[in-house]
Amino acid sequence: MLPAMLAAARSAGQPLSLVMLDLDHFKRFNDQHGHLAGDDVLRTAARVISAALCPSDFAVRYGGEEMLVLLPGTCAMLAMVVAERLCQRLRQAVIFDDMRAPMSHLTGSFGVAVLEARMDELQLVAAADAALYRAKKAGRDRVALTLDKPAPEKPGSDLGFEKLRSDPEKLRSDPGFGETAEHGRTVWRSPPTGYL
Repeated sequence: MLPAMLAAARSAGQPLSLVMLDLDHFKRFNDQHGHLAGDDVLRTAARVISAALCPSDFAVRYGGEEMLVLLPGTCAMLAMVVAERLCQRLRQAVIFDDMRAPMSHLTGSFGVAVLEARMDELQLVAAADAALYRAKKAGRDRVALTLDKPAPEKPGSDLGFEKLRSDPEKLRSDPGFGETAEHGRTVWRSPPTGYL
């Protein structure tokens, strides 16, 4: 599926983002609660991720407790917004039906990569994996972008990348953004070149 999506993104001149996520301390959870409870965690995480995505996005289990989320037509900045939303929703997830509060230790680390020129599917996955490693190394339960530097600011705006991460709702009021009526996802009305 990934090679076909890369080809489609390139032929349409559209961005493609990949989010790799790993459930934090999943092995320890399995050891403490058993593999059946671990399976419940994986099913719950899959439901949380799937419910937070648009119909055009794809989520697949990559192996063990890792999952990949493919975001066609999504630039780096918007992929970060999606990954932050997934991170937050996973943190709020209730694993067992008899629990009244979210389990604080169900968290995930997220790595975001964006398809670049001359990048194949293995390189895209490797870039997301490297970003995931950075998220884990920085303390887990967070999102990291594959870029070493912040995303460029939108021309004519004071909304920088760090401001976006701290206040995604500000993004909605920026005149360069709009809401799609169909899915409710914030998208560029006219994407600046630097974000693609």
